[in-house]
Amino acid sequence: MHNQYPDIELRETLAAQMGVPESRIQ
Repeated sequence: MHNQYPDIELRETLAAQMGVPESRIQ
């Protein structure tokens, strides 16, 4: 879980829509 960085969850959703790998956000 990403309780440390709640914003990452939002970025994951946006990235998923844009097709960006999760590892790139981190």
